[in-house]
Amino acid sequence: MKTLRWIVLMLFLIGLVLVIAHALMPAFALSEAAAYLVAAALAGAAVLLAVIVLSLRWRAWIWRQGGTDVQWLWFPDDPPGLPTVRQTRQQRAEQRRHSS
Repeated sequence: MKTLRWIVLMLFLIGLVLVIAHALMPAFALSEAAAYLVAAALAGAAVLLAVIVLSLRWRAWIWRQGGTDVQWLWFPDDPPGLPTVRQTRQQRAEQRRHSS
């Protein structure tokens, strides 16, 4: 339901921009203005998607390197189970060093 509200809001804003653009520049065709708006919206969505994907990959890399989620820094201790996971990873790393 929330997504539908955002879609309706975006369509309303696009329509409003089209009407204002046509009022300011009557020689500018509505279809051409709509094409530019759609292209801009798609470009913005692509950039947003790229930022989201890169952000998630960055966070996943940090977590794989042993980092902690920053939201846990508000709490005085590590999340439940994290010390065990860190200890297991450390033991595996030591075993790999000794075996090579």
